[in-house]
Amino acid sequence: MVAESWWERIRSLDWLALFIASWVVPFILDYAIGLTYFTSLTFWLSPTLLLLPRFLEFTDGGGRRRSAMWLTTGAIVGLGVLLDCVFGRRILQFDESPNATYIGWLSFPALGVHVPYEEFLFYAMTPPAVLLIYGWASEYWIALYTPRHDSQAMPPSLVGVSLRGLLVAALMMAIGIVVFRRNPEGAGLLPAYYTFLVALAFLPAVFLFSRVQQYVNWRAFGVTALYLLVTSMAWEATLALPRHWWGYKPSAMLGIWVTAWTRDPTWPFPLEAALVWVASPFAIVLTYEFVKLWKYRADPSKPTYVHPTLR
Repeated sequence: MVAESWWERIRSLDWLALFIASWVVPFILDYAIGLTYFTSLTFWLSPTLLLLPRFLEFTDGGGRRRSAMWLTTGAIVGLGVLLDCVFGRRILQFDESPNATYIGWLSFPALGVHVPYEEFLFYAMTPPAVLLIYGWASEYWIALYTPRHDSQAMPPSLVGVSLRGLLVAALMMAIGIVVFRRNPEGAGLLPAYYTFLVALAFLPAVFLFSRVQQYVNWRAFGVTALYLLVTSMAWEATLALPRHWWGYKPSAMLGIWVTAWTRDPTWPFPLEAALVWVASPFAIVLTYEFVKLWKYRADPSKPTYVHPTLR
């Protein structure tokens, strides 16, 4: 019993191990060997290595939460690949100097695709990391605040259009267009990256929020958003842009730059790069909870697995 007590005490500090591994270990590696884009992906690999076993332990095989995890991951990864391969040439810039340290390039000149392999690894690693942090917090750390699905109180439909969300999205786009017109380097009718972010943040809000909001563990969402904000500040603002692992083309941005995170004026840090840190967890968590709700409606009689330690 004593051994179990100590073991449980150690496990109760897994949140501390997660933060140390995710925020401290990469900087130790940077000091020891010098991080590249490829090796810096430990920022996103660490949560998966630490939390995937916990998530699998606290959920049932073939259950709705695991299905929602895999389906949401696939959807977000596909969206990231779409961003890079379709819009990337207009939005992103990469270091093509002889000193570049990428492991390789994916190139399709006919389609205008010329992207480092690390970009696709990033999009493959980030969604599961974000979802596992939310799932770990929701199913274990603050599980008392996780709403449980009730077959008698399911919403009549899975999708509901929010007029308020539509109005806010339209207002955001109008403001973005006005600001973009004042960007002397702006090209095109719309600010490309900002438009993508408005769609990323508000499409789930417009069509899913009214149905899904009651099933979101908002405390777990707060933990997830905070984790993503701090990690992104350390990874993107502190390391990536100053070292030219990737950057943003001024012609596709609003033209509002964060000067504190801009060391090279030719590789400025745009406001949109910070906005994505807020939009991403919102879209990912809403999509995850939507898929869970869809699975529950398909088989409402299936009981929800609850780990013995939480009963």
